[in-house]
Amino acid sequence: MFKWNEPGHNLKVLIDRYSKKVKYWIIFNQINDVTEWGEYAGLGILKGEYPDQLTARYQGVHHQFVANAKVVKYAHEVNSDLQMGVMLGLTPVYPATSKPEDTMTAYNLWRREDLFFSDVLVEGEYPGYMIRYFHDHNIKVDVKSDDLKLIKENTVDYVSFSYYFSTIASADQPDKRQLNPNIEKSIWDWSIDPTG
Repeated sequence: MFKWNEPGHNLKVLIDRYSKKVKYWIIFNQINDVTEWGEYAGLGILKGEYPDQLTARYQGVHHQFVANAKVVKYAHEVNSDLQMGVMLGLTPVYPATSKPEDTMTAYNLWRREDLFFSDVLVEGEYPGYMIRYFHDHNIKVDVKSDDLKLIKENTVDYVSFSYYFSTIASADQPDKRQLNPNIEKSIWDWSIDPTG
């Protein structure tokens, strides 16, 4: 069975070798990109590979949370001064209109696709809004009590993010982000918030 901290594994080698030279670490780069860029980018799950793709996605995410906690634990044991962080590919979601239903749609989408990841890794537990989302969408993630204890006891020390563009959402398409037609686009056709 594979164990992340076996001799020769990259993370262990890096922490052992550089723990006295490098203080700030990011374990997963843009850990939340499993939803926006597709499961394969972060989780190694091909689209259509599982009958219940949504459960497979969140099961993979849970494994990332456990792996993150294991690395935080090991790093802090090696050198308690190390600062272990989480990094989000942060894509703010604004309501498409001032209608309350668009505001709630944008808020829920942003929490589920971006903020959920830092909520777990900073607070050390699954937030109620995701437990409710799992229940409402019949998502059955195999979460062991030892996993939850490990995550709770080994939270990250800081949050960082990349910000490339913003999106909008509306209640008529509650699971889809859209580019904002009212603001300037970059050469990659991303909506660039002029105030941000």
